[in-house]
Amino acid sequence: RLRGFPRAVNCARPRGRAGVQANSGWHATPVHPRRVFGSVFTAHSGGAILVSKVTPRLDSTQQVPAAPSLAWKERPRLKELLLTLRLLRRNGLVVFAIVVLVAFLLMAAFAPLFTPYDPYHQNLDIALQDPSLKHPFGTDRLGRDLLSRVIQGARLSFLSGIQVVLLATLIGVPVGLVSGYLGSKADEAMMRFTDIVLAFPGELLAIFLIVRLGPSLQNAILALGLVSWPLLARVTRGEVLREKEKDYTSAARALGKSDFKILFREILPNVWGPVIVTSTMNVGWAILATAALGFIGVGAQPPHPEWGLMISEGRDYLISNWYLSTLPGTAMFLVVLSLILFGDGLRDSLDPTLRHQ
Repeated sequence: RLRGFPRAVNCARPRGRAGVQANSGWHATPVHPRRVFGSVFTAHSGGAILVSKVTPRLDSTQQVPAAPSLAWKERPRLKELLLTLRLLRRNGLVVFAIVVLVAFLLMAAFAPLFTPYDPYHQNLDIALQDPSLKHPFGTDRLGRDLLSRVIQGARLSFLSGIQVVLLATLIGVPVGLVSGYLGSKADEAMMRFTDIVLAFPGELLAIFLIVRLGPSLQNAILALGLVSWPLLARVTRGEVLREKEKDYTSAARALGKSDFKILFREILPNVWGPVIVTSTMNVGWAILATAALGFIGVGAQPPHPEWGLMISEGRDYLISNWYLSTLPGTAMFLVVLSLILFGDGLRDSLDPTLRHQ
C-alpha cells in the first residue's frame, strides 16, 4: 500500500525465495501511471516504482495560501535577546548591579522630584548639621542639603560618563573599523598613532588638555573623550580582523557590494557585542576620572554638586563631619562597582563560547 513516497523506492514484496537467491530484486506489477493522494506512481521494468509529487493546479479564483509566520518567540534576534536576559537573570551579582543602576538612573533622570531641597540654596544658619530626619545626609559648610546634592550629583556623573564614552566611541570605532578592514599601510599608520596616544597616562594627558582649554566640566569631558578612544579602536580592530575573513564577508564581495556597505552593514553589526561591553565598563572609568579631575580642581567648578568636587570640599572635615565626603564617595563606589559587574556579566552573556555552556 503506497501512501505517497517522496522519491523512487522499491515497494513491492519479493516473490518467493528463489527470486531473492537469484538476485532478481524487487518485483513490481506493470501498471499504468496512477494518481494517488496527489502523487504519480509509475512501474518501471527494473522493478522500481517512481513516486513523484504533483502540484495541484489552482483556478484563477483560488489564492495561494500564505506561509505560516514564525511565532514571536521563534524569531532569531528575539530568541538571542531572551537568552541573554535569561543568562543575566541567573547571575546574582548582575541582578544586584542592575537594581542599583536602575535606582540611580531613576534618581538622575527625575532629580527634581527626589531632591527635598534646592541643591544650590545656601543657609549658613544650618551649616555642618549632622544627619537628621529633616536632613537625612546632613548639610555642608554652606548649609546646603547634602542629600539633594548627592542626587543632583548622580545626574552630573552619569551625563559626564556617558558623554565621555560616546565621544570615545565616535572616534575609536571608525578608526578600528577602517584600520582592521583596509590593513596594510593604513592599518600600520593608524595603529602607530594609537600606540602614541596610549603611551601617555590618560589622566595626565587630560590634565594637559584642560590646562590649555581652561578648567570646567565640559572641557574635562572633552579631554577625557580625546584620550580614551584608543582602547575602543583596539577592540574594534581585533574584531574586524576576525570577521572580515568569514564566509559572509566573502559572499558580500562576490555579490559586488562596496567596501562601505560591507564594512558598515555586514561587519559592524557583528562587532557591536565587545564594543558595548567595553563601553559599559568605560562609563565607570569615566565617572571616576571626572571625579578625580573635579577633586584636584580642574574639572567641575563650584557650586556644581559633582561627586568628586563634594569629596574635595569635605576632606577638611573628615574627623568632625565624616559624612561630607563619605556619602558622595559611597554613592560613586556603588555606581562604578555596579557598572563593572554589569559589564562583566554582559560580556559572559554575549560571548558565544560561554553563553551555551
